[in-house]
Amino acid sequence: EHLAFGQSEAAFVTFSEATADPETRELAYHEAATILYEVGQFSRTILMCRQVLAWNSARTDSQRLLAAAYYDIGAMASTINTLKVVVKQQPNDHRPHYMEASILHDFERFEDAALAYAEAAKRVPQDAPARDEILVGWGECLVRLRRHAEAIEVLEPASSGPDADAQRAVALFALRQLDAALNAARSALTRRPHLPEGVAVAA
Repeated sequence: EHLAFGQSEAAFVTFSEATADPETRELAYHEAATILYEVGQFSRTILMCRQVLAWNSARTDSQRLLAAAYYDIGAMASTINTLKVVVKQQPNDHRPHYMEASILHDFERFEDAALAYAEAAKRVPQDAPARDEILVGWGECLVRLRRHAEAIEVLEPASSGPDADAQRAVALFALRQLDAALNAARSALTRRPHLPEGVAVAA
């Protein structure tokens, strides 16, 4: 009820009162960890999630929260290891694969990121908002790997957003399909005039 009215501090105190009872402590710790995460106390979030998982290692929502907290403190190896646990627990969920792909992408490990994006793309629902983001990320990795024909194939189902069109433009330009590349670049720049890939291809 406190959370429903946006009273996070009062909710945290109330949850803490429930931690002494074995019947409620697991849920209370998890909910308190969620509040700590929302206010940016990532180290305390990690400690509380670890305690929850010591009681119940199969609690996937706590595994996800732990991965997010690790990510926010820059502990990338721990993030990926935690995500692998989530994948084992929920093999049909696209989200841990997508998060792993995003991390590997940030670290310019494009080959590994492309594999993780591919796994996410297999699992993401067709109507999910993240679908286009996954396809664009995957396409960009393939462009960076100079696998341009594959990139165009991967980007084909993505909607015609500026990021997708910019990656299409780069791949088409590399394949010397210049008219198509220019059209894709112009499409991207119409909606985002300073998108670097679009500007570069158009120039």
